[in-house]
Amino acid sequence: TTLAAEVLGRAFNATTVPNNPRDIYGVPRTGDGAAVLTEMLYKEEYENLPKDDIFADGNNVHVCLRRDPIMVDQKAEFINTGKVVDICADDGCKKQNAACFGNNGRPRRRRRRMEKRKGR
Repeated sequence: TTLAAEVLGRAFNATTVPNNPRDIYGVPRTGDGAAVLTEMLYKEEYENLPKDDIFADGNNVHVCLRRDPIMVDQKAEFINTGKVVDICADDGCKKQNAACFGNNGRPRRRRRRMEKRKGR
């Protein structure tokens, strides 16, 4: 789960982007805090979270969060302009699964254009 991120979010008085896929206790949805938290909800992996403290086999969530083109674009926009773009505006940051790898084992390269998201 994202328990550690949620605790840090509350500690830093963070907000989430307005279209975050779920509510987080103590973290408002305004997207204008000193720290902004964006979550990606991979449905299959979320529904199959282990009931104990054992790491799930074949779970690409942590890798995909770092390689998902839309997440990379959000970080690049922030680094280059200081603006946090709500990348969840179109799909609520909900994806069927964490399938960020193609058939050849390399990350997929589907880039969405950040220009479409600016100003939201």
